[in-house]
Formats: sequence, structure tokens, C-alpha cells
Amino acid sequence: MDPAAIQDWQAVIVQAVAHVLRPFFAFNQHQSLLFWPFLVSALAVSLLSFAFARHSFRRGFLKEYR
Repeated sequence: MDPAAIQDWQAVIVQAVAHVLRPFFAFNQHQSLLFWPFLVSALAVSLLSFAFARHSFRRGFLKEYR
């Protein structure tokens, strides 16, 4: 094989590996929706809403059967 063909194949392999590995590094990309501060804030909001809904349900349930 000539050196130009080897370089072409090397470029193709590097691009393929880059496309395969890109989702695993989405946590560090600022423009990604999987950026880690977005995930942390979504988790915090969901835990707060779950806790509020659970507390409201208990309070309403207990008030109804007293």
C-alpha cells in the first residue's frame, strides 16, 4: 500500500472512532443537553417536586381520614 492510502484509511478510522466516542464525552460539552450542570439541576428539581408531592399527598390523605 502506498503512504497516501494508509493516511486516508487512518483518517477514516480516526473519524469513525471520534463519532463513536462523542456521546461518552457529552457531559463536558457546553452546548450539549447532557452537560453535567443541566443534569444536576434537573435531578434537584425532580427530587424537590417529588418531596413536595409526597408531603402534600400525606397531608391530604391524613386530613381526609381523621
